Amino acid sequence: MSKLIRVSAVVNALAVLTLGAARLDWPQGFWTNRAAFVFGALIVSGLVPLVQAGIAERGERARRKAIELEQKIEAFLVTSLIYVVRDGGADWENTGIQAFVVRSKWRPRQVRLAKVRLGAIPTSGIQWTQGKGVIGRC
Repeated sequence: MSKLIRVSAVVNALAVLTLGAARLDWPQGFWTNRAAFVFGALIVSGLVPLVQAGIAERGERARRKAIELEQKIEAFLVTSLIYVVRDGGADWENTGIQAFVVRSKWRPRQVRLAKVRLGAIPTSGIQWTQGKGVIGRC
């Protein structure tokens, strides 16, 4: 999506430059027989902001949906963490529960959906794939 936004910004810039050049009649007499180009540039410069707003709204909606899903999963993970710590005798601060999902059919990899942990710990930075570590074997 970000590529589409960048491309639309470049197209809009070209349309605005076309409108400016036609307004200044630069180069002299070039735009007299090219009214269709000027009209097309006017249409493009009017539509591009609408397209960009639609793309931004779609991205924001997807982000809100992902946060909502993460919160729902975290509710289940909290109960699982309580169960593991109480019945397994684990330490509250050093124990965490994570939920992963397998993404991509061609090159499967595990993507973390949610994580519940009382103590802060940095992420490993590892991209989990099938067969890599404990997570990859699950």
